[in-house]
Amino acid sequence: MNKFNSDNDNEEMIVVRFQLELDWHEYITEDIHVSRLPDRELQGIVESIPFFIRQLSFGDIIEFNKLGEIYRFSRIVEESKNSTVLLFFKIIDNVFIKSILENILEIGIDFEKSMRIYGLYSLNIKDKSDIDKLENLIEQYVDEKIEIQTNSFRI
Repeated sequence: MNKFNSDNDNEEMIVVRFQLELDWHEYITEDIHVSRLPDRELQGIVESIPFFIRQLSFGDIIEFNKLGEIYRFSRIVEESKNSTVLLFFKIIDNVFIKSILENILEIGIDFEKSMRIYGLYSLNIKDKSDIDKLENLIEQYVDEKIEIQTNSFRI
């Protein structure tokens, strides 16, 4: 159900590791797919939607360094206009979850499913109308069935 609108299909894709601060989750690192920029050796465009990294979004240009075989995040060079929102389903109801996710795709919002935490999805919000439509879709379920958290808001 994931879909991406990357224009960087011809670029070299690498994985960049981010150190995380302790938060509501127990993870100390998160790996993000990045397409290297051909004219900038240690910079690239974020090609996956982050789950636990604050202030990072799909499409951001980041700088990284290489330590051995591992690329490590250094800094954000340029922010995209995208925002990152986490959606957590508090109930185990696959029919309900599938229905909400299908509606999210119809709005035009891309998402990734967490492989670490059941019911956790990271959403890439491209513009204000998308966030308004998302709020209308889930507002009746917030607190009871769904939790929402904004990791990067730029709209």
